[in-house]
Amino acid sequence: MPNTRDLLQFARPKRQFLEQQRDRLNEQSESFDLDMKRLRTLLQRTNKEMASYLLAEVDDDALGLLQVKLRYPMLIEIKRGFESKLADVEQEKLRFEAMPEIQHYDFHIGQVEDEIAELREPRDAFLAQVKAWSDNEWFVELNERGFFSPTYKPTFFNHFWDWRAVSMLMEVLEDKLGQDFPNLDAVKKAYTDLRTEVDPLTEAWDDLITKANTLSGLKGDYAETLLAPDRIFLEMYEALTEAILDHLESCSDALRLEIAAEDVFMATFMKKSTGLTKQLQYLSELRATRILTAIQKLDAEIAKLNRKIFKAERKYKSVDQKTIDGLRDLKSDKWEKRHEKLGAMRSRISDFKDYDQGAFTTNYLWWDLMTRGAPGQDIYEVRTFRRANPDWDWRSHMDPFTAPTQSKTSHSGTDTSTDSAMDLAALALTQQMQPAASKDDGWDTDAS
Repeated sequence: MPNTRDLLQFARPKRQFLEQQRDRLNEQSESFDLDMKRLRTLLQRTNKEMASYLLAEVDDDALGLLQVKLRYPMLIEIKRGFESKLADVEQEKLRFEAMPEIQHYDFHIGQVEDEIAELREPRDAFLAQVKAWSDNEWFVELNERGFFSPTYKPTFFNHFWDWRAVSMLMEVLEDKLGQDFPNLDAVKKAYTDLRTEVDPLTEAWDDLITKANTLSGLKGDYAETLLAPDRIFLEMYEALTEAILDHLESCSDALRLEIAAEDVFMATFMKKSTGLTKQLQYLSELRATRILTAIQKLDAEIAKLNRKIFKAERKYKSVDQKTIDGLRDLKSDKWEKRHEKLGAMRSRISDFKDYDQGAFTTNYLWWDLMTRGAPGQDIYEVRTFRRANPDWDWRSHMDPFTAPTQSKTSHSGTDTSTDSAMDLAALALTQQMQPAASKDDGWDTDAS
C-alpha cells in the first residue's frame, strides 16, 4: 500500500514541473505583450498616415470637401473652436507687446540686475553679522523671552536669567565680532542698531528680487504666446484626427463602402486599421483566456500540492494508488504541445500582414483569415460570430468592396491566388488541431 513517502517522491517533482510550466507561460505572456506593443505602435502610425492623407490641407474649402466625402459635418466647427483660441492668443500677444517691460526688457532687467549686484556685498556682510548672533544658543534663549524688544520688561527672576545669558553671549560675540560690551544694555543696543541697518537692506533686496522675477515671468509668458499658435494648430490637427477616426469607427458598413468606393486609398487605410485592431483584440483575449487563466489554475494547483507536501512531511500514513498515479502522470507531452500551439498561434496573428485580403465591414471574421479557420471558442467574437453565421466560410467569402477576380494581389504586389508556404503550413497545423478543438479550447491546467 502506498504511503506518504511515495507521495513525496512524486509530489515534489510534480510541483517543480508545474512551476516550470508557469514560468513558460509567463514568458509567453511577455511575448504577447511585446507583440501587442509593436502592433499598437503600427496602428497609431497607420492612423496618423490616414489623417495626414485626409488633412493635407485644413482651410475651410478643404475641410468642407472632406466633410462631404466622409459624410461628417463637424470638422469646420472643430476648427472654429481652435480659431477662437488663436484669436485669444493674438490679443494676449498684443497686450504683452504694448508693455514697456517687454518693449525695453533688456534695459529694465539690466537695471535691476545692476542694483542687485551693487547691494549684494553689503547685504552679505550684514547677514554674516546677524548670523553670528542668531546661531548662538544664548541669543535664541534671550530672543524667545523678548529681551531685544524695545518694550521688554523682565520679571525679577528673568533679570538674573538674562544677566547669565547675556554674559555667555558677550563672550561669543567678542570672540567672533571683536566687539566689547560693558553691560546688558550695550548688547541690546548693538543688536538693535544692527537690525536697523539690516532690515531696510533686506527689504530693498527682496523688492529687487521680486522685480527681477516679475520681469522674467512677463518675458516667459510673452514667449509662450509666441509659441502658442504652433501648439494650438497641433492640438487642432489632433482633434480633427480623433474626430475622423471616431467617425469612421462608428459609421455603418454602407457608409464605409461609399467612402471606399470614392477613394481606393481610404479602403486600404480602413482595411489595415481594422486588421491591426483585430490583431490587438485577438492577442489580448488569447493572453487572457489561454495564459493568465492557465497561470491562475497552476497557482491553485501548486498551492494544493504544497499543502499535501506539508502534511506528508509531518505525518506518516497510507495513500491510495489513484493519488500516486495522478502525481506520477505529468502530461509533459500535452503541455509541450500546448506551448507549441500557443506560440504558433501568437506568431500567426502577430505576423499577419495581408490586410488587403480582409474587409473593413462588420460581417467579416478576421480571426479565420489570420489563423486559417483555427478553433477559437474561447474568443468571444469568434464564438458569437460563428453561432450567428453557421454557414460562414472565410475561403469563399467575398469582400463587398472587392469585385470578383480570378486571383487577388496583396498590398505588397505579390500574387496570393495560392497560399504561401507559410500559409500552407499553418493550414496543415490547423487541420491537425481541428479534431481536438473541443478539448483544447478549455485550456485546463492539466493540459488534457
